[in-house]
Amino acid sequence: MSGHIDTFFWNMPVEDNGFLLLKTAQGQVAWLHASCTEWKNLFCFEIFGRNGKNCKSTDWVAATVSSAYRSIACYRKWVPETTIWEYPGEDSSWRDEYAHFLKCIREHQQP
Repeated sequence: MSGHIDTFFWNMPVEDNGFLLLKTAQGQVAWLHASCTEWKNLFCFEIFGRNGKNCKSTDWVAATVSSAYRSIACYRKWVPETTIWEYPGEDSSWRDEYAHFLKCIREHQQP
């Protein structure tokens, strides 16, 4: 495990970017970057595997989900078969999840 925090842009006494690299004993890797300097609010979650990749990318305007798969034929040309789904409009998922979390606290329920 390793990490780094730093102030790259804002003139303030706390960091504006944080990086974390995790690796399991089996060799799986997770990478996290949290930033206060991304000009366009962005949430991006990617999962990579040997034969494919799934990605969810959300800003405050729209959400995009993509799935890429490398078939046997694809290994010859190195261009994965990609399917993209776009969801225009505001992404209310964070607001909805937070409202649900608060409701669970008020009602003493498990979130």
